[in-house]
Amino acid sequence: MGLLQEAIKTYDCMNELVGKPEIGKEPLAPIGHVIRNAQIEITVDQDGNFVEAKALGTNGKKIIIPALEGSAGRAGKTIRPHPLCDQICYVTSANPKKHESYMEQLKRWSESVYATDKLRAIYSYLKQETILNDLRNAGLLKEENGKIINEKSILCWSVIGLGGNSGPVYLDKELFTSWQNYYSDVLNNDNHLDFCYLTGEYEERAKQHMKGIVAADGDAKIISANDKYNFTFRGRFVDPGQALSVGYLSSQKAHNAFEMDCIKQRYQGRKSCICSMESGGGRDTVNYQSLAYKLGGNEVYSHKLPGKTSKNCFRFQGEFLWQWPGGHREL
Repeated sequence: MGLLQEAIKTYDCMNELVGKPEIGKEPLAPIGHVIRNAQIEITVDQDGNFVEAKALGTNGKKIIIPALEGSAGRAGKTIRPHPLCDQICYVTSANPKKHESYMEQLKRWSESVYATDKLRAIYSYLKQETILNDLRNAGLLKEENGKIINEKSILCWSVIGLGGNSGPVYLDKELFTSWQNYYSDVLNNDNHLDFCYLTGEYEERAKQHMKGIVAADGDAKIISANDKYNFTFRGRFVDPGQALSVGYLSSQKAHNAFEMDCIKQRYQGRKSCICSMESGGGRDTVNYQSLAYKLGGNEVYSHKLPGKTSKNCFRFQGEFLWQWPGGHREL
């Protein structure tokens, strides 16, 4: 638990960075949002008329997008759309079932009291169902034998004609807040508070947790209990909440902290990855000359980490090693 608790502290300490893009760095996602790599951006005007569609570079662009619990942790064939920016198979009618679910969800948000002009413009455009032809005319659909082979490409939005509020959705703090307020109401309707093992407080319990923290295994999760039919709990529990209860806000902070660029300062060894994070409340972190760690057996190595390191350092894959001023301890 110490690892997740330190991640929550890190998020709180870096709160001023939430939603702020920095050149060459991955942003810290707000609560209710995740970082995803978008490949296509569609621009519409304030009335929902199509303006242009463009590719976001050769390798796409890391952006902040709104997400539900279910969509942030979705895997396999489960239909769980993101609220606004999502894959082509959700945003277009290429997959009718996924598109219907996406549109119904977006409709509820865009017709709520929390909707913004930018959100309503995007929904107005989508209702026209011209998006497939618009993408095709822009040369952004890759089709083969009548099938869209880039249907997993993520599409995001930009809106013009709104004066100072014009621009991409992934830079719009008003839209971030709109989604947070709307989704908070949705969660509060469940009215189910539970004891959070991370904070010791009663919170709305997280029913699912984010995936994609480790890029090499995009579907892997830090916390997972999704097998309800096999011998998941070894006969001890009948419900995952009986084994572990983590609050929604706590889960969001911890997982988004792991996505931060400052935590992604790391050294990739042969079998391990050592990362650093700051949870001491300041931007100026402690600079260590070296960090000793094991890569296998009794063999010990030292490596100087690039840039800023911090009071607490840990290792994925294998035992965790925490580095403190004056020494270290292994868990």
